[in-house]
Amino acid sequence: MASRRETHFPTATLMARRTGRGRGGASRPAGIIVAIEAGPVRRRSRDYTPSVAGYAIPGGVPGTGLPTGGADAFLTFLEKDVRPLVERRWRTDPARQTLMGHSFGGLLALHALARGKAWTRYVAISPSLWFGNGVIRQELEQANLPAGRSLLIAHGDAERGGRGEANAAASPETLAADLTARGVKARYELLVGQSHGSTMGAAMGDGIAIAFAAETP
Repeated sequence: MASRRETHFPTATLMARRTGRGRGGASRPAGIIVAIEAGPVRRRSRDYTPSVAGYAIPGGVPGTGLPTGGADAFLTFLEKDVRPLVERRWRTDPARQTLMGHSFGGLLALHALARGKAWTRYVAISPSLWFGNGVIRQELEQANLPAGRSLLIAHGDAERGGRGEANAAASPETLAADLTARGVKARYELLVGQSHGSTMGAAMGDGIAIAFAAETP
């Protein structure tokens, strides 16, 4: 899970404990939450964005004038450094691994899906679909998407663009429908009354439920 604020980690762990108890105290599948502090916007704009030749983040949005294009290096770090570290300490299930992120982190999750990375479940909350003039859509359209992948895309109705984007064809809802047609079990969730800054907390419960489910949701 990629997070802008360290407060997301205790919230996620609390929700995971409640999910694990189930109704009437019944035990549910256990899980591990690995949270990586995202740091300032300079680091997020670099680590979470795909490389786009000649592109610069435009004015008026977070990351203007900052370096971009480090997503593949960051995903390699997660796969080659973080994942082995976790596997040395705990028993993991390759069929139940989720990558969850917000804003640029949500963009990173979609980029990982397009790249065919090893996660089986993805949660993209308020993903920055505008980045690179919509490059993530091109990546997903051209990708040979692995079988058995699931995705939740969540977006607040109080974010700029309302249901996602000014152009309905470029909305998160449309993206989810397109991916479903291509074999990804994708679901779109509209977060009523939520702005860009509040959507991570609002979608946290659903993201945890997907990650801790015994079967692919």
